[in-house]
Amino acid sequence: MPTRGGFSCDCEHGHMGEPGEVDSWTLENKPRGWELYELLGRPKRIVAPMVDASELSFRLLCKRYGADLCYTPMVNTAMFTKETAQVFRLREYSTCPADTNQIIQFCGHDPELLVQAGKMV
Repeated sequence: MPTRGGFSCDCEHGHMGEPGEVDSWTLENKPRGWELYELLGRPKRIVAPMVDASELSFRLLCKRYGADLCYTPMVNTAMFTKETAQVFRLREYSTCPADTNQIIQFCGHDPELLVQAGKMV
């Protein structure tokens, strides 16, 4: 899913002119296919997710050498959303201003926790 923060989209649905509009996406109006590709800035070089190799330092290195879009490591929503999980969140999902255009992978079986985790990033 696209992260929050000012992507602009010229598609017919007008998806995301201002940060935070992600909250208003529904299954019916979320960007798909070509619209999502446009929203992400037409990435040509995409670094696929890799076990134990998709952390922040690796993503930044990939972007330095031309990657347009990177995946984060798989993050467990139950662990990520716990109130006491600050250390887990910092360890499993770290980012910085240079870490743009990323797809965050969440896993879990509870749809409400998946939504909650998505809103936390």
